[in-house]
Amino acid sequence: MMRIATIFAVLMLAGCGGLSLQGSAPAPNPDFAALAQQGAPRLQVGVLSQGAGTQVVRQTVRDGFETYVSADGASLTLDRGVLVASRGLGGDMMGSDVAQSQVLIFARRAGQVNRFHTFIDGENRAERRAYVCDVAVRGARDVPFGDVSVATTLIAEDCASQTQQFLNLYWLDRSGRIVQSRQWAGDFSGVLTFRIVP
Repeated sequence: MMRIATIFAVLMLAGCGGLSLQGSAPAPNPDFAALAQQGAPRLQVGVLSQGAGTQVVRQTVRDGFETYVSADGASLTLDRGVLVASRGLGGDMMGSDVAQSQVLIFARRAGQVNRFHTFIDGENRAERRAYVCDVAVRGARDVPFGDVSVATTLIAEDCASQTQQFLNLYWLDRSGRIVQSRQWAGDFSGVLTFRIVP
């Protein structure tokens, strides 16, 4: 867990936080620094087990997939706010099929679906895992968003395989945007939290 703990150490640097793996005074990733300076969209990201977090900036948008990068080049890819891949965290999520989950999440509808993840194991091999997920609507929740409070609907996704179980939570605003979430990223990273930075 050393890499994860270091990655998500709190580094609120002069108006733009960044992720770092290089100790107390890292040289910022040029892409990260440039994107932050240009005002690229940002997410506040944290590791639930570490109680720490920082900001990442959006680097690319391709076919609806948004990739956010850290100060040292670690990255997280989301599809409409749902985590589908990570790089540079260790035990990375190489790809995901979350289409069935998204149908219920964005329709704010309960039901049971399947989701699939591909991870890199300790021997650098791809390992595909399948989960059965129960999606439930937990109702209205107000979420602090900058200086205002945003009305959202909380959706829970409780997933299990024969050997694993995790709970994802999504707060959707009236337009269907996920303004904050907590999502499982794999055995190594555990649960990550996400919040849009206004």
